[in-house]
Amino acid sequence: MSPAVQSLLHQSLPLPVVAVIVLQTAGFVWIGSNQLTEINMRISVIEKVIEAQVGQKDRIIILEQGMNVIKEDLQAIKAMLREQSRAQP
Repeated sequence: MSPAVQSLLHQSLPLPVVAVIVLQTAGFVWIGSNQLTEINMRISVIEKVIEAQVGQKDRIIILEQGMNVIKEDLQAIKAMLREQSRAQP
């Protein structure tokens, strides 16, 4: 260790300076943790919205597939009705 650092460590610091340094560090930690908590809350809200949208996307795909089946069935029914109307004089 350099002599300058050793001489600095051997000097006594006034108690108010130590108290201010401790309080300042505690304040920075408190503010940082508050910001981190706020960011985590925002991220969790965004994740929930994304999960909800993914679920809706899957539902829409299933509904589209169901509608395609219904459309095909209706087309088959129309074709049968047309054939029956042509067969009757």
